[in-house]
Amino acid sequence: MLTPAEFASANSHIDEDELERERMMTEDSDGWNDGSSGQKFSHVCKFCSKAFPFRSTLKVHVRSHMGLTPYKCMLCDYSSADKSTLVRHMRTHSGERPYSCKLCGFPFTTKANCERHVKKRHAKLSKLDIDVNIQHHPLQRLPEQGQFRSPDTICKICNRDFKFFRDLQNHM
Repeated sequence: MLTPAEFASANSHIDEDELERERMMTEDSDGWNDGSSGQKFSHVCKFCSKAFPFRSTLKVHVRSHMGLTPYKCMLCDYSSADKSTLVRHMRTHSGERPYSCKLCGFPFTTKANCERHVKKRHAKLSKLDIDVNIQHHPLQRLPEQGQFRSPDTICKICNRDFKFFRDLQNHM
């Protein structure tokens, strides 16, 4: 298990070339809808024509087509398409399991995994039954958002941390 200092120093690395290729594939277009709600979305994937309400959501989606994983773990070979997935991955190194089943005490790294366990192992089918049987106890918390930052996404003037390198460039 990592100490908080070791964990905080294991920041991600961002591959700028991958992000530039992604930028070229996520330029705005006259999109349509998501196929279900009839809502008009203006951010359309050039690979599969799926539309998204936000450009940032499209960016992460396009990475799946291009195989881009610009957020790198500094402790192993893992890389991910977005920062939040890397933060979740880092729990494998820290040993943090902030969710547990109230019925049997089994710990989980994510709420979704705990929900699936309660539903399958304990036959709790309603959302309320599932929710009341999940305990969140961040005793060993991941570093706060301000502590888990990549130097590649931090503005050197105002110290704001951006999720994407491109957002930092636009900010400048």
